[in-house]
Amino acid sequence: MKKNSDSLPSAPDGEKEPNPQNSRSTDDEYMASVAMEAVDLKNDYEQAVVDINTFLDDPEYLGDYFEGRGFGDENNYWRKVLQEIFRSPSGSDYWLVAFKGAVGTGKTTTACAGMAYDLYRLLCYRHPQRMLEVPPTEKIEFAIFNVTLTLAGDVVWDRITQMISSSPWFSRVVDITRKKKRGETLFPKRIDLYSGSRVGHSRGRGVYEVIIDEANFEVIGGQVRESFYSLLRRIQSRFMKVGGGFPGRIWVASSETEKSSVLNQLIEQHRKQSGVIVRHPALWDVKPEKYTRGWFKVYKGSETRPPDIIDGTNEQLYAGEPENIISVPEEHRPDFMASIQDALRDQAGISTGSRYKLFQQRDKLIKALCVELRFPESFELDFEDDTDQIIDKVLIRDYFSPNSHPHWPRFIHVDIGLSGDRLGFACCYISGFKEVQKRDTADFQKVAVVEVPELVVEFAFGIKAKAGQQIPLLKVYNFIQSLRDRRFSFNSITTDGYESAFFLQLMTRMGIEAHELSMEKTSKPYRKLRTLVYGGLVHLPQSKLLQRELEELELSPDGRKVDHPEKHPDGTPGSKDVADACCGAVCNALEREIGMRMFYQYPPPLPPLPVRRYSDTVLDWFWDDWRERV
Repeated sequence: MKKNSDSLPSAPDGEKEPNPQNSRSTDDEYMASVAMEAVDLKNDYEQAVVDINTFLDDPEYLGDYFEGRGFGDENNYWRKVLQEIFRSPSGSDYWLVAFKGAVGTGKTTTACAGMAYDLYRLLCYRHPQRMLEVPPTEKIEFAIFNVTLTLAGDVVWDRITQMISSSPWFSRVVDITRKKKRGETLFPKRIDLYSGSRVGHSRGRGVYEVIIDEANFEVIGGQVRESFYSLLRRIQSRFMKVGGGFPGRIWVASSETEKSSVLNQLIEQHRKQSGVIVRHPALWDVKPEKYTRGWFKVYKGSETRPPDIIDGTNEQLYAGEPENIISVPEEHRPDFMASIQDALRDQAGISTGSRYKLFQQRDKLIKALCVELRFPESFELDFEDDTDQIIDKVLIRDYFSPNSHPHWPRFIHVDIGLSGDRLGFACCYISGFKEVQKRDTADFQKVAVVEVPELVVEFAFGIKAKAGQQIPLLKVYNFIQSLRDRRFSFNSITTDGYESAFFLQLMTRMGIEAHELSMEKTSKPYRKLRTLVYGGLVHLPQSKLLQRELEELELSPDGRKVDHPEKHPDGTPGSKDVADACCGAVCNALEREIGMRMFYQYPPPLPPLPVRRYSDTVLDWFWDDWRERV
């Protein structure tokens, strides 16, 4: 039988290795040899495949590259990981290998070594395409993906090409520095290596194995997720084995960021599947020999508590959560004291929540949700149907006639949404002032008794647009007008600023003070609301939607922003439209606390002037109402 002219060269002892360009046959010759030669798949290797330890240690392979880099130590962390992945030279049971954790631990280098071993194994086959049961013309491609094509070429490409060029075995197979011609593959047997960053870079390619590096540093929304699933589909469509699975691997290597990162979401989705291995070492796991000064304890944080350094003052506080306590070398104490979030991420390799629940005392939040619903918590409005009005959605008949507490000025906040989001609407009033004891925050001693406002959010709801329509803002205007017709008094109306200029003009034209009040720029509005909730000073509607939005609100680590999660626990998209409306209405009222305090404490006497014309302003209406009642 004719010997395959594209077989791997093996130089006799003492002889010079042939030039890879001269020894490599053309793709046409290779495919012709595949068609002519009957291959026994049980003996389909051209040469014996060495195990992973030999591949890492022997100078013939990657021994020279890893000399002095720690891989020679049999207790090396990453060596043990690769041994677990490649338990046999014949293959591996893992299709997804995810390395995350601390920076500078060798994640990318280990992924490159793993891909180089898979590339070596494949080149040892006489006919890789036949072994993979694909046409002999099919390219088998190893891919390197990063967030930008430049990074993909500069970082991982350089590392894996350095490994290949340092290996005598690979050097006899390929000149890694040569420039490929159009349609040509870098390696013999139609095996190729390329880099990319977008889904389009893998379109039409026979991707067999891929490294996705620094997957958390995405610069375009959804780029990493889209690339991951596009590559997975391409690998499965070409190389899936009987019964599922495929011989190649997806290597994901990235520094840790946060629990809600793209990488962590992808890993959590696949973690319980067979064939998935995840490793996220700390610096001291990879380089234990560098630490000699002892250890201290760190609470790594939970859904409701931020991270903290444990000492004699708070040890009992965290004693009930041993699973969230880690030991850290004393060498890193200064870093943890300077920025515990950054140190946990970069040195301990732990993804902490980038945000924490705003309302951690859930019992007090539930207690505050006590106002009977006046409207459905959320409903649709038909843009085209003039008979479909907000006032008709009221759940309590005759609630607005007669007006409840007509002399109490109302404060409204509208969180405007036109199509994608709900429009949030909330109305509140100050029901009175309550004496509370103010404590010194340093020693918690009672120092004063002060009066603080007590508020009631009378009603709050969300408005959704019907399919193919926008939310009719004119009907919101009509609703406010209908309340005025029922002798509701409005002190001021605020909006969040989004598409709100015209709406504010309408309110001003109606004679109501109106201005912007954002819930997005800082966390101060929500911190005020939380203080009122915890103090029992605000009463909110019994809305399940409002409860869910408030319970899921997240505070950023720096405390500057409050936002909703991307998705609620039930999988529905996250939102805070009604919560924003409630918070805005409350803060709108608090802005006028001093005026309202005087309004309630010192009701003015009858004016000596003649009865004035009815006015829509709060003070004028109060005089008219006072005159009528007296």
